[in-house]
Amino acid sequence: MFTSDTFTESQNQFTETQKSLTSLWEGYQQKLLDSQKKLVDSWTSSFPSGTAPTNFSESLEKTIGFQQELVNTTLDNQMAAFNLAIETQKQLWGTYFQVTQKAMQTMPMAS
Repeated sequence: MFTSDTFTESQNQFTETQKSLTSLWEGYQQKLLDSQKKLVDSWTSSFPSGTAPTNFSESLEKTIGFQQELVNTTLDNQMAAFNLAIETQKQLWGTYFQVTQKAMQTMPMAS
């Protein structure tokens, strides 16, 4: 039913899909790493530095800034994970339908 050409072509399409998904995953990991770095930098900058007396309003402002950065980082990571999941599904289903259509073309038609 499957010809060797169809099988080879479907393997190539699968390989391309894997490469694309790997690229998406690497992008997601880099975005996660960058956002974690921003979060830690924001958190450490909220600590009082030196021997200067702590200003309550400045501390409160830094705390709110840290909380905002935490929420934004969490939302960015959720969006990246969601986009990765959707893109993965699109590519896998696209490959599935391409392979299925090619397989149908190689099948002998019933009379």
